[in-house]
Amino acid sequence: MGNIGIALKQSVGDRDEMPIVLHNQALNILSKMLYSKIDEQECKNIISITSEAISILKETNSSKKLDILIIENIIAKALLEKEYGDLEKKLQIHISNLNKNEFEQISAIYKRSLCIS
Repeated sequence: MGNIGIALKQSVGDRDEMPIVLHNQALNILSKMLYSKIDEQECKNIISITSEAISILKETNSSKKLDILIIENIIAKALLEKEYGDLEKKLQIHISNLNKNEFEQISAIYKRSLCIS
């Protein structure tokens, strides 16, 4: 379902909103993995879409959802046991922008992912 939203945003050229759509897709995938085994391909997909969103934010000089996208990228890389030190530095700069609901949601996903990996 999320892929349809991504395709629609791409088709209308709504680049400013793409990071939000890509964040929603990454969050959906992470949420699904909470109740199933870790899927390596889906983790790679999360890394790809969050990296794309982060790149768009850089191009558009925006930081909307940057913090949560970085965290989603880190979680996927951690699940695959990939290096993410460069992102930790970015996160330290942007973590203050994370709202309470996003923080609680992503914390729960991260804690749960540690139990199932």
